[in-house]
Amino acid sequence: NHFFDCSLDIVCFLSALTMASAPSEDRDLAFLKEDVGPILAKGLAQTVAASPHDPVEYLALWLVHYLQQRELELKKRETLAAEEKEREQWSRVRMGAQAQAAQVIQREWKHCVSVEQARQREEKALLELIHDKERALEEVDELREENIIVEEFEGITEQERAKSLDKGRAAAQFTKSQRLLECLTKSSIATVKFTKKPHPSVVAVIKGYFYLFGATVKQLSSWAKISMMIKPVAFLEKAVTYQPLGEGVSRKKRPITRIRRLLKGVEEEKLRSQSIAVFLLCQWLKQVVELRTQHAEERAMKKELGRDVEDEEEEEEEDPENEEKDPDEEKQRLIELEEERLRKEQEEREGKERGEDEDGEEAGDS
Repeated sequence: NHFFDCSLDIVCFLSALTMASAPSEDRDLAFLKEDVGPILAKGLAQTVAASPHDPVEYLALWLVHYLQQRELELKKRETLAAEEKEREQWSRVRMGAQAQAAQVIQREWKHCVSVEQARQREEKALLELIHDKERALEEVDELREENIIVEEFEGITEQERAKSLDKGRAAAQFTKSQRLLECLTKSSIATVKFTKKPHPSVVAVIKGYFYLFGATVKQLSSWAKISMMIKPVAFLEKAVTYQPLGEGVSRKKRPITRIRRLLKGVEEEKLRSQSIAVFLLCQWLKQVVELRTQHAEERAMKKELGRDVEDEEEEEEEDPENEEKDPDEEKQRLIELEEERLRKEQEEREGKERGEDEDGEEAGDS
């Protein structure tokens, strides 16, 4: 009871200290009032309320517990403050990165727009040049159909004359397409080379070009490999000087077949919108295929009719079973096989229908 009475006196004293207005110069009294008094008053009040057997030990333990709790609270506050500081720092870094990314995106977008506008201007100028060239070629006498010369000899058949005329037309068209390629520049080809994701039709035409000059399927297995092979100056020079029937030019049939199939799958409208240069190259390749085909057919016809045919160096063809397969060509080959199957089925049906009609007519006559 004596402890509790003293405790009450101390509490009253501390409360008085808390309520009193200590002079600014009395630091000890200020320390008791601000730091010790309130805590000790709470501890004594808790001790009085609990009425423990050993009030001194209880008060001591309460003060230890209080200090532990205060330390935990301080650590918690420090942790929260550190986390908040880290969040603010992360937020600033993120905002800076986002702002930088936005600047990069905007800069790249402006660059892309600028490049596309420059490409469109270049394509427009190229189109005008091509139209001028086409008009000029129309005035070239040797390229007009009425001026195509058919070699006449004794005993020539109409079939031979027609085939010779077809070959002459193909040669004239090839010459026109090749002269149009002269409108292209190193820049036109470089633009194709550095296209990141070209349309499949663009890829097919460029592959056809390289197949013509002996490239393998493995060399052209990806656009990355193909674009590395494009050397703008040499690329253009080869095309404008190539002669399908010239001396030293490969007479292998397999590359021509492969090119024909690749070009069959080309979407010309897409090609024209993506690149005028590749569109012109496509037309040129088609005329190469046509001229070589007409030449081969003319030779076959002359041999069949027993004519003297100029010897040509025969090159060993690749074995179709063992050669590498170009996936784009293989797709077109399967389409051709299906078209051929449907055509034969149609012919068989028409043959049966004609046979039935003839049998019916014979039965009616009898």
